[in-house]
Amino acid sequence: MIESKAQQCRGDRPGAGRPVVGRGGLRLLGMACLSLAAAVLLLWVRVPVARAQSIDAAPDPKWLDSFCIGSEECAVGDFDGDGREDVLTFIRDTRAGGEQGDVYVALSDGARFLPATRWHDFFCIGPEVCKVADFDGDGKDDIIAFYRNSYTGDSVGDVFVALSTGSSFQAATRWQSFFCVGQETCDVGDFDGDGKADIVSFAKSTYSGDPMGDVYVALSNGAGFGSGVKWQSFFCIDQEQCGAGDFNGDGKDDIIVFAKGSNGGVYVALSNGSSFGAGVKWNNFFCVGDEICGLGDFDGDGKDDIVTFLRNGYDQMTAGDVYVGLSSGASFQPGTRWHEYFCIGQEVCRTGDFDGDGRTDIVSFLRDTQTGDKRGDVYVALATGTAYRFETASKWQDLFCVGAEQCAVGDFNGDGRDDILAFVRDTQGGSGQGDVNVALSNGYGFGVATRWHDFFCTGQEVCDVGDFDGDGRDDIIAFVRSGQSGEAQGDVYVARSNGYGFDARTVWNGFFCLSNEMCDVGDFDGDGKDDVISFLRSTYSGDPVGDVYVGLSNGYSFAAGVRWNSFFCIAWEQCGVGDFNGDGKDDIVSFTRGSQADVWVGLSNGSSFASGVKWHDFFCAGDEICSVGDFDGDGKDDGITFLRSLYSGDPVGDVYVALSTGGKLIAGQKWHEYFCIGQEVCAVGDFDGDTRDDIIAFIRDTQSGDKRGDVYVALSGGSGYRFDFYAVLLRTYLPIIRR
Repeated sequence: MIESKAQQCRGDRPGAGRPVVGRGGLRLLGMACLSLAAAVLLLWVRVPVARAQSIDAAPDPKWLDSFCIGSEECAVGDFDGDGREDVLTFIRDTRAGGEQGDVYVALSDGARFLPATRWHDFFCIGPEVCKVADFDGDGKDDIIAFYRNSYTGDSVGDVFVALSTGSSFQAATRWQSFFCVGQETCDVGDFDGDGKADIVSFAKSTYSGDPMGDVYVALSNGAGFGSGVKWQSFFCIDQEQCGAGDFNGDGKDDIIVFAKGSNGGVYVALSNGSSFGAGVKWNNFFCVGDEICGLGDFDGDGKDDIVTFLRNGYDQMTAGDVYVGLSSGASFQPGTRWHEYFCIGQEVCRTGDFDGDGRTDIVSFLRDTQTGDKRGDVYVALATGTAYRFETASKWQDLFCVGAEQCAVGDFNGDGRDDILAFVRDTQGGSGQGDVNVALSNGYGFGVATRWHDFFCTGQEVCDVGDFDGDGRDDIIAFVRSGQSGEAQGDVYVARSNGYGFDARTVWNGFFCLSNEMCDVGDFDGDGKDDVISFLRSTYSGDPVGDVYVGLSNGYSFAAGVRWNSFFCIAWEQCGVGDFNGDGKDDIVSFTRGSQADVWVGLSNGSSFASGVKWHDFFCAGDEICSVGDFDGDGKDDGITFLRSLYSGDPVGDVYVALSTGGKLIAGQKWHEYFCIGQEVCAVGDFDGDTRDDIIAFIRDTQSGDKRGDVYVALSGGSGYRFDFYAVLLRTYLPIIRR
């Protein structure tokens, strides 16, 4: 069983916690409208580490060396009762003579493990199954041994416990004479919620007929275990993995089964204090194949969650990933990546709250997977509980989208990963004018930029990106708002993607989005094809003020514009598009900005937009850069704001996200603390193809020399909590693999 504690932490934004909105999904932020005064441009030499998190100040992830080696058995528990979990090794039969059966403990001080000392001189040998839990309820974890099979001097089914004094384990005493025998699976947990750990036996498929899948519990009275009583008649069979934890936070441990194999289902049977209910599927696909499954309260909310370590069997971009599925009390959320290179190969993965903050952390025992002074190292990655939800930014491309070129984001080859695009526009003369260059994403970087079109988006045209024919590949669009040489005012041109270039441009509408109207794109009727939208704002007086027109796509042209709303997004408000309620139809959003900074949303019903409703009362104020994306991967677009360099001191470069509930945007939380500053161009897109939108910064000409044109990406972790990333950065004895 994996123990856990509970505590909740959140980061608050300086001033007022507030949300954001702009355009949904694949949209670039602030291409045409939001710029900062040159006076606030902060010159910055970029390094791929968050501003207030220098590696020099980072805690060392190695907490102990030369511990739990060879065939010793590693375990975790709070043995001195100080609220911080420690590590233990059962020597077992790996040493002869007087050292056989020794038990060593290394106590945690919250930042490291102290040197190991011997806490018992003969416990857990031969085929005994050994566990850790607090059996007498004194707040200190003890050790237990199940004698499942008979061997010299012992009886089948004996259960021995050695209680902790806080500095050693007492002599072992027998607490039960017949429990968990043969090939049954033994575990521990506080199933009646009295503060004393009990024992559980899963019959699994050891027996045929009625006993198959039986689950027996023997309750602790603090000095012994009662008789085994059947609490469930069919749970955890064959090769399924059984465990115990408090998944609904009621103080009583429940039982869990990971189906493993290709099925990947996770089932939970809740405890009522005297029996377990029927097994209910809490997750459809988690911890499959040879992944290592575990439990712990990783977000500190009092409910145990699930974790899986992807040690082996995956490519170099996936090996070592750690995914967590948080508990809602009735189900586990889809797994989100909390770490990207931890506990690999034959290292032993465990969980425990090592710093005593109420959130379960992860530990890796290297054992004999390394040689020399690295043999036996023990590494810890703390569940930080901070609001950093985008990973540390890393450079994905250099010398892309420079000068006055226009940067954009979209999935142009249809592989599920967003790529980057640069409209050269009129920044080059002759044959270079109007070029469109694309650099494709491979999930951890952008490839070499290649020309996908040789004349598109020049003069005063307003250009954007969207999938207008519904083939899964993003295309490019140009709105000719004002008449220019060879083109008619109001023409709308589209060049469709063929996966390796853009076809010749063709007129899809002859009169849409004129003059100073604001043009945008989105799938407003939910048919999988992006449409066009025009916000009249205050371009006209009288009735047209605030009108919103939509031209639906049929896959090869846009229909005539139809008014979908008669008063939305006026004056200097910022208009945008996104699917905020997750129904598959894009809605409209208005950021009022200024000092009021309200956020209004008009939901789409497929043929019109409802009247605007306030979804947030203070988000994306002043000249902050607002946009929209699905950052937690729940299918509903959220708001984001980039503070850039509008503020002095710590807020410079802060990035805040306001998640959507489907009916409002919750208070904005800081997801990054130094990203996209000064005149850099900020955007969002799903660059690694994990269904969670990430953030991107185009440096452009804000840096000189070899930094000019750099492009930085910070991937979304999709969760408010994650494991400390420095364990990856500092374990230099292994190749550093980044997505």
